Order: sequence, then structure tokens, then C-alpha cells
Amino acid sequence: MVIGLMGGVGSGKSTVLDYLEENYGAYIIQSDHVAKEIMTPGFKVFDKLSKAFPEVIENGKINSKKLASIVFNNKDKLDTLNSITHPGTIEEILNRIEQSNNSIIVVESALLLGSGLESHCDELWYVYCEHNERVNRLVENRGYSVEKSEEIISNQPSDEEYNHFADEFIDNTFIFQQRNISFRVQLQANEGKQICYQLRPTSRGIYGFGQIRVFVTGRIGLLSRRYTCGE
Repeated sequence: MVIGLMGGVGSGKSTVLDYLEENYGAYIIQSDHVAKEIMTPGFKVFDKLSKAFPEVIENGKINSKKLASIVFNNKDKLDTLNSITHPGTIEEILNRIEQSNNSIIVVESALLLGSGLESHCDELWYVYCEHNERVNRLVENRGYSVEKSEEIISNQPSDEEYNHFADEFIDNTFIFQQRNISFRVQLQANEGKQICYQLRPTSRGIYGFGQIRVFVTGRIGLLSRRYTCGE
């Protein structure tokens, strides 16, 4: 099963990724990590960047700081960089999906929507967090100013856009305040693999998602834009 995980900066996607990896052996593919890796010697992207930006090659490697300074406020240079790294990142992610025999593959990428990656995912999960809490996390955890945090968030897809394409919606606003939450995933190998998520203590009810049944608890939960049962 391939899960595409999406959500804005500060939403807490890493919490979901870490849990699935540590507890269920999920194979995690993060596009940011892949993008950095393919800019190293031995990858086609490195060769293309070496030709497009020969001035950033130092001791056989790309000087990332120098590359960033070149493309900063230079749209043509930035477009050139993106035209090389974005397709290269997508190609490498698809290669890793194809080569993996893992029963759970999770792809986290800012390029997910509109890149073609979404068509290779069985489910798209949207990790949501309230706007003010996202700003607080960026200020506290990354040392950003409120203004910079607001600017970054404003340049990303809106909650409505993410939710429109999402199969599942994860409200992650309060996860750091409630560390006693239990989250279990059960995979059943039948015709259509089923997943069961459970969070506790229960307070909000049971939600149905077609083949997926979700027990939602506390102030963190999984919601669906499709239907709710038990109301």
C-alpha cells in the first residue's frame, strides 16, 4: 500500500511518519531528503546541475550555499534549477516505490499534488493543524519570526486545496500536548487492504471510511470528507 502524506509546514507530518516507521516498519520516502541525495555525485541530477551551474562545484561536490545565492531573486536561474531537480526527484521517488517490497510505503512530498506522484498512491492523507498552532511551532521549533512563518504558510496550498484531494484527514493540532495517545495500524491482506486507526481516550465517536474504520479519540482525530457513521 502506498500512502501519499501531505500537509503544510508545521502541521506535524514527521510525527505520523516516525510513528509508522518505528512501529509498523513503513518505508518512508521524503521528497526533501531525496532531492538532497540526488544532488550528490553518482546521480543524473548532479551531472545536469554540474553543467548548468559549473561555478557551484567545489571539490567534486555542489556547494549548496553558493547555489542558493545564485538562484535567490533570479527567476530564470531558479526555473533552471527547478526544471532539473523537480523531475529528478519525482523519478527517483517512483523508482524507490517500484523497487520496494514493503507492505506500507509512505511518500511525503510538497510536490505531491499535480506532480503525477498522487496517481501512484493508493491513499492521500492530509495532516491538518490549526493556523495559529503551525505558526507557534515554527517560531518555537525553528526559530522563525511570526512574519516569516506567516509568509511561508501563505505560499503553500490552502487547507481547502489539500482537503479537496485528500482521502483521509488527520487533525494533528494537539498531538504534542497529548503524548499518551495510542495509534495502532492493522493491515489485513485481503483483496483490498484495510487499515484501522485507533486513538484514545475516546470522546468523539466512530467514523467510517468505506474500507477504513476509524475510532477517533481525544482532541486529535481522523476525519473524512466522505461520510460519518454513528451520528
